[in-house]
Amino acid sequence: MSNRLPSLTKIAPKMKGMPGWARRLDRFALSKGVARIPKDIPIDDAEVAKLESSKSKASEAKAGSKVVIPRFYVERKRAKKNRNSEKDFGGESSSSGSSGGHDNTNLQEKIMAVARVDYAKRALKVQATEKDLEMFHGAIKAFSLQRGSPPGWLDYDDYCELKLRAPSRLVPALTTSLFLRLPKDNNGLVKVDAVLYYLSRLREMKAGYLSLLAATKGSEAGSISGDDLRLWLHEEAKKMHEVKTKNIMLAKIYAQTSTRKLLFFLDPHRTGYISVRRLISSSHFTHFQQVQERQRVDEMAREYQVGSFNSDMTRWFEPKTSLKLYGVFLKMDSRNKGSLTESDFRLWNKNGVWSRGPLTTQFVRNLWQVLDMPVGSSGTKEMDFDTYLEFAVAISHLHTIEGMRYMWRVLDIERFGFLARFHIRGLMDSVMDRIRDHGKRFIEKKAGNVQEIFDMTRPKDAGKIELKDLISSQQGGLIISIMIDAQRFWAHEHREHILAGQNP
Repeated sequence: MSNRLPSLTKIAPKMKGMPGWARRLDRFALSKGVARIPKDIPIDDAEVAKLESSKSKASEAKAGSKVVIPRFYVERKRAKKNRNSEKDFGGESSSSGSSGGHDNTNLQEKIMAVARVDYAKRALKVQATEKDLEMFHGAIKAFSLQRGSPPGWLDYDDYCELKLRAPSRLVPALTTSLFLRLPKDNNGLVKVDAVLYYLSRLREMKAGYLSLLAATKGSEAGSISGDDLRLWLHEEAKKMHEVKTKNIMLAKIYAQTSTRKLLFFLDPHRTGYISVRRLISSSHFTHFQQVQERQRVDEMAREYQVGSFNSDMTRWFEPKTSLKLYGVFLKMDSRNKGSLTESDFRLWNKNGVWSRGPLTTQFVRNLWQVLDMPVGSSGTKEMDFDTYLEFAVAISHLHTIEGMRYMWRVLDIERFGFLARFHIRGLMDSVMDRIRDHGKRFIEKKAGNVQEIFDMTRPKDAGKIELKDLISSQQGGLIISIMIDAQRFWAHEHREHILAGQNP
């Protein structure tokens, strides 16, 4: 009898004071033929919850990561916050009723921003200077005379010896990996000018990075907005000699023109932000630094910077270029409204010969349809100074991919992705109309002009020209210019007379 299982009616009174999970467990045991008669121990839900809480606390105490993690820990995957939600370190957030965790997050970000700005200011004070480079250059000359080694060249032993004589601020940059990366001759020697140029560029890039870090108020996003970049360029322009001697208002114009070029080339998707790393490593930023400190740039650095220094044919970062661009805009603004109508813009680049402007009517009409411009007091689209600067950058850099992409949007207004022969014939008809408007005598050769453009482009498809065909032809800038600018087309057709010094 002791082995018999108790019936459910006998154990039911004992199950009344038990929690639900215990009763279900006993029913399951009885169904499986296992005797599990609960003892008379009072168990309720509150005690079970208390037991589970004590177990969770014990597990948290054993877990070392939960103890090490600081109070201001924030997960990496967090929602993107509005960058303009906080005006300053002491400003109030635009969102109200935030929780305590959100306040901790904001406090952590503010503390980190202040720390980054403080680091940038301290690092700017202790970084290598131009005087350190001059001292190192003098040490190299003295070492060459002492050792009698070939002037201007160093082997690895000489490199290590000069590292011991270098100023303390330059020593961290003179690594073994630097010597291995530098170009060498057949004997394994590196050029002294290459070492000095590398140190000079490293110093400029580091100074630019730290200065931008301070300008962005320690933002951890790794990018700088167009407005912050304009403010930074405005402060840097005030330090330039040309701005100080001419007009302090030039600093604002200079910052606007320089910002527009940097955004044009380094922000192709028009997000309004530029990566700081991409900015300081670009040739455009190098040119800006050279213009900013050109009195201190020696002939050695200019020799090694020929490619990128001359790539900016218009000297865009020169203060006089900013004045010229602003003067042209003011001359076209006949209403003194600070914006240009379509008829005003037709007078772009006008001169004594091309008094009505060289740009074709069809190109200007397409430009006004493509660009996103506000409607002004005249009831039509009007071009502001920033939009004008973007056009000026594009037409001044037609030899670049970015410049050709800008103009392609205007030429391919139907968004076919190509220009057929009838498209180019229409563009050339507009060029001929502009030439006749200025009283030029010219024998029209429409079919010949269209075929010449195809011959210069050499497209894969003989019946149409795509953007990639213009880029691969290495003459895309010239081809686009002769389809939109009557003056450049005239100069191209009479290039032999111009080279010979004759008046066409």
